[in-house]
Amino acid sequence: MWEKWVFHSDKKLTDSTMIISLSTGAPQYFMLYSQGRELAKYFLEHFENEKLASYYASTMEEF
Repeated sequence: MWEKWVFHSDKKLTDSTMIISLSTGAPQYFMLYSQGRELAKYFLEHFENEKLASYYASTMEEF
């Protein structure tokens, strides 16, 4: 398994957080991946949200 974290901010979390998880591991989820990216983009543009980090991995662990 490979993984990569990209941090966009050093801000400490003090409020509630939202995680939008996207997966392209299975072809049937490709459309959901596109919708998830659009949802994240919409939230960042229209609400008081900040992108803190991106996580890329060959498989996603359960949190």
